[in-house]
Amino acid sequence: MSKAFHSHIPELEDEPPKKRDRLFTHPQKASMVLAVFLLIYALVAWDLPLFFLLVSFLMFMLRPLVAKYLSESLANVMKGFSVSVGIGSFIMMFL
Repeated sequence: MSKAFHSHIPELEDEPPKKRDRLFTHPQKASMVLAVFLLIYALVAWDLPLFFLLVSFLMFMLRPLVAKYLSESLANVMKGFSVSVGIGSFIMMFL
């Protein structure tokens, strides 16, 4: 009895693509650079709600860096503090 044609073809094993260990993607880097420029504008224009909103955004975005090089618990504290500062900046904006 003859074998089917597809049984003679050796199966190629797909190697998983190599993952690069990146802390931030390109859009995240771009948003942080834009936030720094807006932070400078907020300082020049004395716009306190915008300043606090951008500080909270930058703190939230820099958490992976702190988690990798300092400690995970400090990154969790930064997350909570950045969320509370962000909420406070929205309250400042509308009052």
